[in-house]
Amino acid sequence: EGTEYIDEEFTDGEDIETFRLTDEDIAGIPSRLQQLLDDKDGTLQIAYNGMKRALADHTWDKRVEQFTELFYITN
Repeated sequence: EGTEYIDEEFTDGEDIETFRLTDEDIAGIPSRLQQLLDDKDGTLQIAYNGMKRALADHTWDKRVEQFTELFYITN
């Protein structure tokens, strides 16, 4: 399920696939999963894009950089 943070950091259908767990959206999950399974190339591209994005922006090294910046800004 997507979150506000995930929605801000990633693009649904481009570098991540998220599903909403509302009553209205749950019914569409099986067909969306089938689409992803049927489109192996597209699904692999989404996975690859997500991996690149995560490695570029969401590693522990990046978090250390962010915390260091915050520390120096607030002190």
